[in-house]
Amino acid sequence: MSTDRKKVGHVKILHGRKHFAMRCATYPVVAAPPGSPPFDVDAIVLEEDTFLVMSAPPEVRDVKTPMMEIMTKLIETRPQRPGCVLVKDRSPLRFLAVIYDFNEEPICREEWVESALGRIWQETERRRLRSIGLPLLGTGYGVIGTKRSIEILKHGLKEIQPPSLERLWLIISKETGIEELKMMEELIE
Repeated sequence: MSTDRKKVGHVKILHGRKHFAMRCATYPVVAAPPGSPPFDVDAIVLEEDTFLVMSAPPEVRDVKTPMMEIMTKLIETRPQRPGCVLVKDRSPLRFLAVIYDFNEEPICREEWVESALGRIWQETERRRLRSIGLPLLGTGYGVIGTKRSIEILKHGLKEIQPPSLERLWLIISKETGIEELKMMEELIE
């Protein structure tokens, strides 16, 4: 597999890898598809809804818990607040960014994304994380466009600038093309 480097504007394309390097604020940003991390990450951000359904495992499990207990837990379940971030201890850490509320219209709002990003940067600094993987928040269901999501990301990074953060893996769709990457670069730099 070839790893020749070609530069398109300031975006470095690593042929054969689908990794694209650029800078945002003072941070090197590498855009790459899910499942193809360009480096080890200390934490990965996942988009989540208020009832945490999006991160639930898709497989059906054989449950030994009595039905009455299951129903009681369902009735007592309270939604998470949009804009919050839940941290799941794993390796890497998982930051569940609650930015979707399927009971609201629209299901995602810019202020929720901004709030979640602020909390992500706070957790990043509190835990002294050096690298994280982050999707373009709010774009998963097409509610917030790619351009606006990048603007929110850029503003958030410039505003908070977690000192411990050294690298950012921007998790992009496998279908993201060169034109979209050029647009990202223009917005980020």
